[in-house]
Amino acid sequence: MPRCWINRGLPPAFFVYILACMTGEVIRARAALTAGVRSFFTGKNYLEVETPLLAPALIPEAAIEVFKTRFEHPYRAGRDLYLTPSPELWMKRLIAGGMGNIFQICKAFRNAEALGRLHNPEFTILEYYTVNADCRDSLELTQELFAHLVKVCEEAPGVFAGAALRERLARLAPPFRRMSMAQAFGQYAGLDLEEFCPREPAAAPEAARRLSARARGLGLPAGEGDAWEEAFNRVFAGVVEPALPRDKPLALTCYPRGVRCLAKDVPGTPWNERWELYACGMEIANCFTEEADAEKIAAYFREEAPLKEKALVPHAIDGDFTSLYAHREKAPGRARDSSGNLFGASQKIAAYGPAAAEGLPRAADAPKSADTSGVAVGLDRLFMAFLGEEAIGGVILFPFSDIIAPHS
Repeated sequence: MPRCWINRGLPPAFFVYILACMTGEVIRARAALTAGVRSFFTGKNYLEVETPLLAPALIPEAAIEVFKTRFEHPYRAGRDLYLTPSPELWMKRLIAGGMGNIFQICKAFRNAEALGRLHNPEFTILEYYTVNADCRDSLELTQELFAHLVKVCEEAPGVFAGAALRERLARLAPPFRRMSMAQAFGQYAGLDLEEFCPREPAAAPEAARRLSARARGLGLPAGEGDAWEEAFNRVFAGVVEPALPRDKPLALTCYPRGVRCLAKDVPGTPWNERWELYACGMEIANCFTEEADAEKIAAYFREEAPLKEKALVPHAIDGDFTSLYAHREKAPGRARDSSGNLFGASQKIAAYGPAAAEGLPRAADAPKSADTSGVAVGLDRLFMAFLGEEAIGGVILFPFSDIIAPHS
């Protein structure tokens, strides 16, 4: 190891542990896979963007805890800021400005998560948005990404070695398995999920009570007062998820609407246009056909925002986010062009290409737009799958659990 590291007062054992967890071979392989991700998207004319990791307000997501910090300045008022749990709130501003198809590889942060085999509070995320596309198109695109990464591995035997490589790549190569959430619940939990899905908010308490009772019948610790999403997650995590097939990547489609998110509804059903991708037993990616109805998005914010007040780390709510979907000229925090003009303001939007007229957000009085679909991929887990690593510490340098170990 470089002598200068030891001379800075850090114990040699610290670096021995790091090198034992993530070897030089894995470091090189991870770099090659990251380059492969970039070459895939740039080859399809997606624009790589880089957005802030800090934000003064966030999208309310009850299931996610965040990290809080503070901006201080000798001549300006201080302000609380939050590390972003994903780049979504910035990237959708770019989509709103007509940027077209975009992708980003960056760090994301989620607080109060388990420190274990699959979790690190600071992780690497790949997020990509495709205009004029829905979640089905994004699933095809993600299959192409996997095929491309398999080829990257096959064409660099000096970087990707090991007797199990061929078998591992065969398990990751498309086509993906596809199964609806209702099919998964029926096959692995013996439960007709649609029967337990509330179609209206008023029906949710009774549906939650019935689903909780069924969960207890399966031997799961469901409480009488569990909300519907809690009861659903108990059955899914306790019975369904462990039984999912692992021989090929699996796309679980048609999530129940009761699992709140900003995905578009499937009309006439209790489902929404969402899938999650599993590979090697791990959740790897999450995808929506993005909801673009301003009233539905505002309702989501109204319902989720109060829940954040009970969070371990309450945060300010990005009230401006909904303006991307409604008629409003200026949105604080929206990207600006090289002249300092708001990127995506209505009088400028035509200058940035046809995606502005066909993408996700529209003025409330404008014609309906075509769909836009976004995908978030946990790159650390994706690399675990491709590199055959059993724990996230094997594919990242300086795992969080070891950074804080001396002080815990």
